[in-house]
Amino acid sequence: MMQLRQETYWLLPRNGRTYRVLPREQIKGQPIPTTWAGVGQARAKELGAVECHRDMVPPYHSIPAETDPWTVEEADGVRHYRLDMAMLVHDGEAENAALADSLRRQRDEKLKESDWAVLALERRIRLAGGTGDGVPSLEENLAQWDAYREALCTLPDSAGFPQEVQWPERPE
Repeated sequence: MMQLRQETYWLLPRNGRTYRVLPREQIKGQPIPTTWAGVGQARAKELGAVECHRDMVPPYHSIPAETDPWTVEEADGVRHYRLDMAMLVHDGEAENAALADSLRRQRDEKLKESDWAVLALERRIRLAGGTGDGVPSLEENLAQWDAYREALCTLPDSAGFPQEVQWPERPE
């Protein structure tokens, strides 16, 4: 089951407006000038303010027209608006597109990181070219890096992308 984020707000009597926190607004009808914020949450509830917690619609979901997916429960002086996920429409295409964009950004970062390794290897091969010492192992390592970079570049074309991603193993 998906854990839903909640928003909390206050509903004040008579004006029907909502506030994220108790406002510094005068309470009408009080003998001494008093603000909602000044009386505290318990006294504000006694004076008719209602603390509300509402489940938020998760990303890539929408509410169909003329549908009210919330049920209202009151407990301990708090009004809870519970969201019925079965009444929402899930946009899997948009979710997959966002996931694919995120994976491409990760892939691009891995390619940037590998640029330095490849440049360093190419430089070492160039410098060691005249001596013959260690060049074959450096060239093998460079070939591993080339294969790694090629696998990163073709990752979006792999079967199951973006839901199933098998990241290539980074060479040492």
